[in-house]
Amino acid sequence: THEWCPGLTPAMDDLQDPVFEGPGFEFLDRLATGNPVWSPNAPVAPSGGIAERLGIGSVAMVPLFGGGRWLGFAAFANSNEARDWALPEIGALTAAADTLGAAIAHAEALSALERSEREFRSLTDNSTDLIGRYDRERRVVYANPAIQSLGGPLAQVLGTLSGELGPPTA
Repeated sequence: THEWCPGLTPAMDDLQDPVFEGPGFEFLDRLATGNPVWSPNAPVAPSGGIAERLGIGSVAMVPLFGGGRWLGFAAFANSNEARDWALPEIGALTAAADTLGAAIAHAEALSALERSEREFRSLTDNSTDLIGRYDRERRVVYANPAIQSLGGPLAQVLGTLSGELGPPTA
């Protein structure tokens, strides 16, 4: 949960791990199917809920998707008064949520790629089999440590033409 409220008292403590279930939270089904929710009177939570505790007079929420899955929602809230939200405001919030969702999906993909690379390196670096990758000119561009048996230290093997490598040495 994150918030940005210039000029207002932060409400982060009230927003950590909120419970969004039970009567009054049907709006989540609408958000999860890709539809925005907005109301001048914030009837999106039961009496005594987070909106009431925070003094929210009106709220606009749009779904937040990333990587093809629903992550939650982004919201504008007005704690001063009940108000109607204009379609351009909903559009701006949607654009921000789409950008945030894409950034989250990108970060998750990058993390998965880094994890996959670590697993690959662990597998190849610890293999006793000779594992190498060559460019179009047949120069060694990657070699695991086991390939040193073909031509000396790993640093000397990289960049070598495949035909220049000798048979494995015991």
